[in-house]
Amino acid sequence: MDGGYRAGRLLGEAFTGCIVTGRWSGYQWYDAGLRQVCWAHLTRDFEAVREAAWARN
Repeated sequence: MDGGYRAGRLLGEAFTGCIVTGRWSGYQWYDAGLRQVCWAHLTRDFEAVREAAWARN
């Protein structure tokens, strides 16, 4: 079984709400307009961009 199948089974076929996820490929089956990337992941991404910008200057 793939991860997307397992995630869908966990949420159930009738689920239509928003979900907060990491970037695990198992959630790509779900409507991207109803997915929020976890803030911890986004914060790390923003920090990496900031550090890269500082390193170039």
